[in-house]
Amino acid sequence: MSVSDEFHFFPCLPPELRRMVWRFCLPSRVCEIDAPYDQCAFEENHVYGPPCELQTSTLQNSRPPVITRVCHESRAVAFETGCQLNASYGHGAPDGFEYRRAITTWFDPSRDVIHLNWTPIYEVEFFGCYTGEPLALLAWYAARFDLRPSFMCASIGKFEHLNPDQISALKQRPNWLVVMRTIIVHCDYKSARESGLFGLLGDARIQIVDVADQARVRAYIDFAEKMELESTDAPRRDIPRDYQSFSQQSTSLMERDLRERMINSCGKKVAEELPAIRPAMMFRYCPMMCNHTGSQRLKVREMERKSRLPVRGRGRGRGVQ
Repeated sequence: MSVSDEFHFFPCLPPELRRMVWRFCLPSRVCEIDAPYDQCAFEENHVYGPPCELQTSTLQNSRPPVITRVCHESRAVAFETGCQLNASYGHGAPDGFEYRRAITTWFDPSRDVIHLNWTPIYEVEFFGCYTGEPLALLAWYAARFDLRPSFMCASIGKFEHLNPDQISALKQRPNWLVVMRTIIVHCDYKSARESGLFGLLGDARIQIVDVADQARVRAYIDFAEKMELESTDAPRRDIPRDYQSFSQQSTSLMERDLRERMINSCGKKVAEELPAIRPAMMFRYCPMMCNHTGSQRLKVREMERKSRLPVRGRGRGRGVQ
């Protein structure tokens, strides 16, 4: 006897129970307030260029949850706490800050965390898109909605020193996450949904995990490696070996790395006065199989490499939300 995965009596349930089920289906997401830039999202050196252009995961992560497209009732439940984050949410932001945003992003303050992709290299690649202090804007958003903020580790380091405005922004929130490493999970939607790692319905495309949660980090890394090994689009031997490393660093090693970066950026005394700043890892689900030999993107990268041409740039301001 076959088992049906449909529950035909769901419409007969009391409205209160149906709404509880819909709420359970809502994703807990990473809300990006700006677009990622692949050339500075990965700290490892990649011969063929970054393993993913990141735009697909950002675009899909910005869309309303799956349940908003099921029925009127489910859509209403999603909009109880969620909305489209756009320019209107910037009213009251730190003076002098302006960021040109081309698309809106779904935002649920009751479930989401907020993330800033900006690093100092943005000032070179996307001049004119930012004015003011991006970290101050992140702190402002986090304070307004009582969220835990996160930003990229490339903002701090041996050659990046925090200015007084940035230090002041860090002191505005009690807890921060710093993304030390980004891993791309290239797989199909069905696999992502069934893994349970990207939301119940696979619509939480980006996740940030504190490195102290070693079991959860290991689950994401194992899944990412498994998807590349078992890809139906291209066997492992056709994937450049230097694209991503799936090794897992110890918590203590990443904590020490972050601590040294903070000391180099603002000095030991100031670093000790800052609130809790924890190292984290970012996992991004992308269905485009960007780093597989069958993808058009990789074919272009390979042609450029063989012709000894530099990897294509994005031009000034291209790809920024």
